Amino acid sequence: MALKKQGLVFRINGENIGRYPDFMDTLPKEMVQTIEKAPICKNLTMKSCSWKDCRGYDFMIGNEHFQKCYMGGCFEFPVTKESESYIKSFVKNETEARKAV
Repeated sequence: MALKKQGLVFRINGENIGRYPDFMDTLPKEMVQTIEKAPICKNLTMKSCSWKDCRGYDFMIGNEHFQKCYMGGCFEFPVTKESESYIKSFVKNETEARKAV
């Protein structure tokens, strides 16, 4: 969590994002827009990342394919009344996916 100009922001490292695609399809528009604004992963798309061990995020939301930068704030969401429960569910899904590994 961080306090930024736009308010409280919560960052999630969705390392197991591919294990809960149904949840990703439920994200509200404001959260999907945050993801859309994040930079693309140059390692996944061009094989030219400056981060030595970059893995990026490669996932789908609905029919849209995303390849986003791990360090680029892809899952860095402003905490709002609408996003609170989704952030909580996102963390729960990621935690459960990590335990299953």
